[in-house]
Amino acid sequence: MWACGAGSARAWFMLPPMKITGCLPPARPHRLAMLAAPWVPALALLLVVAVYAYLCVAVNGGYFGYTLDDAYIHLAQAEGIWAGGWGVNPGEASAPSSSFLWPLLLAPFSPFAWQDKVPFVLATASLLVAAAASWRLLRDAWPQAWVGNGALALLVLAMALGCNGPQLVFCGLEHCLVAACLVLALGILPRVQKGKVAPTSALLGLAMLPFVRFEMALPAACLGLMLVVDRRWREVAMVAVVGGALLAAYVASVVTHGLPWLPSSVLAKAGFGGGAGAYVSQKLAAFYAAGGTYTENLAVGGITVCALVAAGLAVVCRVAGSWRPALMAAALWLTALTLPIRYSYDLRYHAPLLWAEVLCVLVLAGAVLPTRLALPRPRLRHAAVAALLALLVWALPNHSWRQPWAVLYAVLNTHAEHYQMHRLVTEFYKGPVAVHDIGWVSYRNPHYVLDLAGLANDDVRRIVAAHGPLGPDELRALVSEHGVGLVMVYDNWFPPSRLPPEWHPVALLVMTWPVVSAGSAVVTLYATRPGEEERIMAAVRAMVPSLLPGTLFALPGTVFVKTGAE
Repeated sequence: MWACGAGSARAWFMLPPMKITGCLPPARPHRLAMLAAPWVPALALLLVVAVYAYLCVAVNGGYFGYTLDDAYIHLAQAEGIWAGGWGVNPGEASAPSSSFLWPLLLAPFSPFAWQDKVPFVLATASLLVAAAASWRLLRDAWPQAWVGNGALALLVLAMALGCNGPQLVFCGLEHCLVAACLVLALGILPRVQKGKVAPTSALLGLAMLPFVRFEMALPAACLGLMLVVDRRWREVAMVAVVGGALLAAYVASVVTHGLPWLPSSVLAKAGFGGGAGAYVSQKLAAFYAAGGTYTENLAVGGITVCALVAAGLAVVCRVAGSWRPALMAAALWLTALTLPIRYSYDLRYHAPLLWAEVLCVLVLAGAVLPTRLALPRPRLRHAAVAALLALLVWALPNHSWRQPWAVLYAVLNTHAEHYQMHRLVTEFYKGPVAVHDIGWVSYRNPHYVLDLAGLANDDVRRIVAAHGPLGPDELRALVSEHGVGLVMVYDNWFPPSRLPPEWHPVALLVMTWPVVSAGSAVVTLYATRPGEEERIMAAVRAMVPSLLPGTLFALPGTVFVKTGAE
């Protein structure tokens, strides 16, 4: 029992070491270590998110908040869904969210006071899943001899940081879930190339993509087409069943409430009365008409560069049949063209697409380099990994990484402006109101909120689509129909020349923090009918003692010095 072929324990001690080790089983990676390896970059990201969360709460006076008012639009719609409707105001159907699934995920938590924290938890979990799935995807695409587990973990961490992963969490929107579903769905690529069965997680991510955000239908269709071409009918059936169930739920929700097929938010931003084709055409025209946008918007430029690199790699490895990631890169690039062309501080629209583009390039590189080149020396491999890390962190358009206080100021913007508007209406004014940014004002608000942007009011959207921006006559009719006495808008979005002349400016809500995510530092409060000025001023006076730092009320005509990006 002691000797490997010897007759006694004494003989075992006298055997040469090579003979002893030859009797031992070959070394294998520990199963627990392999299961834990994908979550190493995820845990590092979790630490970054925790630091950001602590700083945001600390600078915000102990309050937790999001960088965008849009997060509260989804929360308000979730409240409406839980109450049996489909919109922000009871009895008024609307689809202000660009995502079908996100408000549904938030709706069951509506009865709880802590529902506003749920988007943060879901977004954080989605970010961690995206990081872990990225590691597994690259591990599946690259030989172990070329890139070790530690190098892959660093690459994934750099990719997530370079694509604004932690910053996307604090938007409170569906973009982290988009990234997670995209990365999971891309797990189909290396399996299809190697003739293996696609993982269930990849098929579920593929089925959910269009319903997490409608523009993702194009890359989802390309991945589904790959499965059809390869005659993977069992996998196609699974995607069809899950996707069909989600599609049936979506159709039932919009048809029963008399809504258009596309979300109201999408149609309002597009400026069209309806039609996905019109929306895409308008976005393509805007993209090519904007002379400097293509070069100034680093996200779109980065996606384009990745698509070109993927095309070049696909040409090199066409014989090996590894062209599919290049097709996905093209689909992702076309998807980027349909998104709003806006260089926002967080790049929330394009960051998930850019993440997926980089993965497509790396998957193609894993199919090309090991089969075309000899294994380089360790020093050369380490230098290449270091160069790629630097590229991912600094060359990718991580605006907030270069300006680390942007997230903190954005949280302060939302709290010092939109939350104060919410408090004024719900705690002091207590009546119907008209606003342009409906998020915080409509969330946990029992009073009617007229959305002058048309996101949560389909009548407003149709008027704007048919006749252009709202004018005095349309505004007068809308506020009269809904009994609105208080209107709160930005003057740079609604100049006084567009407002009815009888509307009287009563007060100004002024934010003193640098403007990062807000539309302006000053919100003007208008009284729409005689006698309403006294009621508004009474609410303002009652609120003044409880105003938080960074916010103040002023009288119209006050001159302010522009701060920050304002």
